[in-house]
Amino acid sequence: MEGLKKIFRNEIIERGKNILYGLDHGKWDTILREVHTLKGTSRMMGFTQMGDVFQKIENILKSENVPLEEKRRIARKIGEVVSTGDIDNLVHSLTGIISKEDGESKSMPRTTSVSIDDIIRINNLFTQILYSNDIEEARKLAREGLLHSTSILLYPIKPVIKNIVKRAKKHAEKLGKKVEFIISGRDINVDRRITEELIGPITHILNNSIDHGIEMPEERQNLGKKETGTIEITLTRSEHSVEIEITDDGAGLDLEKIRTRGKEMGLSLPPEELIFYDGFTIKEERDTISGMGVGLSSVRSTIRKMGGNVKVESQPGRFTKFKIIVPLMLATSRVFLFSLDNNLYALHENIMKRVFREDKNFFMETKDGITIPFDRFLGIKEVVIQNLPEVMEHPAYQGYFVYEGNPCLVIEPVDFSMVQEVTVLTKPKTGGKIKT
Repeated sequence: MEGLKKIFRNEIIERGKNILYGLDHGKWDTILREVHTLKGTSRMMGFTQMGDVFQKIENILKSENVPLEEKRRIARKIGEVVSTGDIDNLVHSLTGIISKEDGESKSMPRTTSVSIDDIIRINNLFTQILYSNDIEEARKLAREGLLHSTSILLYPIKPVIKNIVKRAKKHAEKLGKKVEFIISGRDINVDRRITEELIGPITHILNNSIDHGIEMPEERQNLGKKETGTIEITLTRSEHSVEIEITDDGAGLDLEKIRTRGKEMGLSLPPEELIFYDGFTIKEERDTISGMGVGLSSVRSTIRKMGGNVKVESQPGRFTKFKIIVPLMLATSRVFLFSLDNNLYALHENIMKRVFREDKNFFMETKDGITIPFDRFLGIKEVVIQNLPEVMEHPAYQGYFVYEGNPCLVIEPVDFSMVQEVTVLTKPKTGGKIKT
């Protein structure tokens, strides 16, 4: 793990330098992207507390309640601290910088708590299964335990949206705009991990509707509209997903202006896709809450990492509707966990054919006939696979999960056969070779 720690240190030093570069060259999108990457990389490497701190930093830098100059001051200090590469003291140093600005994150609903009663109930159910001599009874208890353990992962999404709306109202008031917010549809319980990840995208879309959609009261009256604009958030559930529609009755997208800007950037995408393109903006100034050139691309990226998608529909002068679709639960996968050259790897169980031994060496064979060497078999695990941070993406990897505090890469055997060596993280360290 010392080799991985060294790679991580080099990675965060580079990220810190990029943050400072972004400040010096007015590239706010670069700063937000680097902080977001630091959050993901920290968590992937097993530095969960550090990842949580970067999450708070990201919230502060995106908050409409923090003045821009204060954000820049915080970002500079973050860049200076991170670029030292002092991993051992990084959490303490970062926490000291953001402690005064952390009030907003504390106001968010707590979605991660599990009651003692829940734990006792599940423990009792599985104790009964262990000592049961009746197969049918054991199956019934197992189903009950599975349903209950799943239910404690769920959290109602409406209270979270109401909290976001409270902040959006303050943002509208600051701009002198009158907005009525309507939340319709019944409350839906969603995987708490998805609920937490949706906070950023929904916040940005609401701010986007206020900034660019809802007109000023006088302008609305001149257009024959009510001086108070409306933003409606509609919740709908299907069998396996939740749909969140955010519709404003404002100016709509300026399709021609978006097309023109796209051509200037050498892009031939339709306007509804251009607005999600990384770095795209039609604003001259990027100092507003939305319009920084990173928001909507980050919105789509965040939602897609959860296995969801976001689309936009608009009619100039009438409305803009964002439609978010995300799964109710993050999918879990059963994987074959093994180690090779002191690195952790995993393969999806359903592609495994057999495990065998030749002389003193162990191998596994996939259903596609690919043979992979391994040192130790660590069991078959049920895990939630996450996407790798962008800088660590590789065609040989499907994603990662954290096992006992250590990052474990889920490999893609078909792509693995195309390369000679396993590239761990950012190439300085290599794992074993695939035999085909």
